Amino acid sequence: MERLCAAHCKISPLAEVSDSFLKNHPNPYISLFERLARSPNAHGTPPVPIMPEVSAELNDFVQRLAMLETTPDEGLKTVQLRLQAKYDEFSYMTIAPPPASSICVVTPAAGGQFNVNCAGNTPTRSPKWTLVGSVEQTIPLSNGGQFLAEARARYETRFEADVSYIPETETTDTTRVDLGLSYVTSDDRFTVKAYVDNVTDEVTISNATMSNSYGANGVVGINLQPPRTYGLRASFNF
Repeated sequence: MERLCAAHCKISPLAEVSDSFLKNHPNPYISLFERLARSPNAHGTPPVPIMPEVSAELNDFVQRLAMLETTPDEGLKTVQLRLQAKYDEFSYMTIAPPPASSICVVTPAAGGQFNVNCAGNTPTRSPKWTLVGSVEQTIPLSNGGQFLAEARARYETRFEADVSYIPETETTDTTRVDLGLSYVTSDDRFTVKAYVDNVTDEVTISNATMSNSYGANGVVGINLQPPRTYGLRASFNF
C-alpha cells in the first residue's frame, strides 16, 4: 500500500505510516501533508445527498467573491439559505426504498421505482452539537530540552448517517480523547513522541449505508473510526 501511494505521490490511508515511507517519498514535504490529513480539524467531503448542489453553490459563491460582487459573510449566508431550502424539500428516487421504520415517506412511482420524501428532516451527518477542544503544555528542562504534553477532545451528539433515515443508521453520542507526550532536544533536531489516540476506545460510527437488499437481508454497512491506537514516533531534522 505504501509503495502504491508513493508511486502516485499520495499520502497513506493507513492508520500509521512507516519511517521509510516518509523518508523515501518523492514529495519532500509529505510529512506535512500527513499531519494535515490526520489533524482533528481535517474533514472529508461529507456524503450528503445534495452534494452536487452544494458544490455548485460554493463554486458560484467563490466566483462572485472573486469578482467582488459579495462579501464572505453575505455570500455564505446566501449559500446557507439556498441549500437549506433545497434540503427542506429533499426527496429522491430509488428501486430499493427504505422500510416502514424510516421517518421518510415512501410512495410508488413509475418504472418500478419509489419516491422517498425526506422533506423537513435534519440533514444527514449533522449532529446538533459538535465540541472540539485542545490544550498543550510545554515543560522546559535543565538540559535545554523540553517536554510537550498535548490533549485533544471531540464530542458529537448523535446524527443520522444515511438517507434511508432508519433506526439502524442513527449514531450515538460520542467523545474521543487523544493524548500525546513529546521530548524535544535543546537544538530542536530530535523529537520522540508517545501517543494514545481514542484513549477510551470509543466506538464511533463515521458512516452507515443501508443495503439495496435490506428488505431481504436486513444488512446495514457500517464504517467505524479507528479504535484505541497507541505508539511511538521519532523524527530527526538534518
